[in-house]
Amino acid sequence: MLLLILSMYFGYMFRFFILVLGFFLVGCQELGQSSEQKPPVGRLALSFDDTYIDGWHKSLDVFDKYDAQATFFVTRYTMKVDNNELQDLLLDIQNRGHEIGFHTTYHHNGPEYVAENGMSEYLRVEIDLGMSSMLEDGFDVTSIAFPFGITNEEINEELKDRFHKLRGFRSANFSDALSDGKGEYLMAAGIDAHVFNFDKIMDAIDEANENGSLLILASHNIDDTCENSNWCITTSNLERVLDYAQSTGMAFVKFNEI
Repeated sequence: MLLLILSMYFGYMFRFFILVLGFFLVGCQELGQSSEQKPPVGRLALSFDDTYIDGWHKSLDVFDKYDAQATFFVTRYTMKVDNNELQDLLLDIQNRGHEIGFHTTYHHNGPEYVAENGMSEYLRVEIDLGMSSMLEDGFDVTSIAFPFGITNEEINEELKDRFHKLRGFRSANFSDALSDGKGEYLMAAGIDAHVFNFDKIMDAIDEANENGSLLILASHNIDDTCENSNWCITTSNLERVLDYAQSTGMAFVKFNEI
């Protein structure tokens, strides 16, 4: 009788041990899976406007250092770039993996130009003239950044079928520069010298990574001093942005990849 009781007791204890062990192993497995999960990775689209081609080209090694690509939106191509040494530099920028975008032919304020001259003239002068020249010279232009970051619904409606993406611009407004990237019209936050705030940039990068969002940043020239112009970013500040973004695992994208 005693042996029977002991046998039943140890049988119950053994089954209880197996049950507890099973819960423990499942819990450990779930904990391991949870610890391995990473937040969604954000995307960073860096862009630069105007015709600071020499400064952009001198900075290519900086982008290479961080395995980063950017989009360079060119204006006044027919006046300053076509058929001179700047064209070779711009082609080299494209050949080294970056994107060349369009920043209109003469850098007019779009809504004002349309109000004064009409939409047909705007499309002929500010869009078709510069675009045709750049395409003929071998630039794979698919996106446009508006001068001064200014546009309106009428212009956007006319251009949304001509370009892959339309980019606006507002200095240091990071909330508008974060999105899912699915719309035709996207906003950028300025990171030029007069508004550069590294803490806010890091916060925006962290938010993009946490939510799997697209963050668009815009500057103009890349200059080591930025003493004579607010419309630039120093090489050291550019490196700070690139280094932090890379350290978080963020993906660098061009506008033709959005």
